[in-house]
Amino acid sequence: MSIKDKLLKKDTASKKKRCAALILAAGSSTRMGLKDGKSKQFLMIGQRPMLAITLAAFEQSPDISEIVIVARSEDFPVISQLAKEYSISKLTNIVAGGATRSDSSLHGVLELMDRCEYVAVHDGARPFVTQRIIHET
Repeated sequence: MSIKDKLLKKDTASKKKRCAALILAAGSSTRMGLKDGKSKQFLMIGQRPMLAITLAAFEQSPDISEIVIVARSEDFPVISQLAKEYSISKLTNIVAGGATRSDSSLHGVLELMDRCEYVAVHDGARPFVTQRIIHET
């Protein structure tokens, strides 16, 4: 079955009406001028990494039932540790990003499509999302 067919297939009997957050964190951070493979989502804002602040917003939202992060495979261990350290219990998976943002988004949606009816897509390097924006989304 093609990806398009999977996306268009409706299996409402097995889907639960819940919303997941898909956090995109697979970028190369080249526009910020970061070198040595560093990712902007791990830059510190105060005492916490940017991604931890982003994740905390979705963790606190009653509208979000689970979180999936799309990231570079080399960042998986750091993200796993960050989730433990900051008690991000809604994180269910970290999946590998693609060559482009749209490819990465597709990887995440494919991970979630069998168990979520709605997916809120958010950039991991945008830490100041409010509960109101999450709810309205």
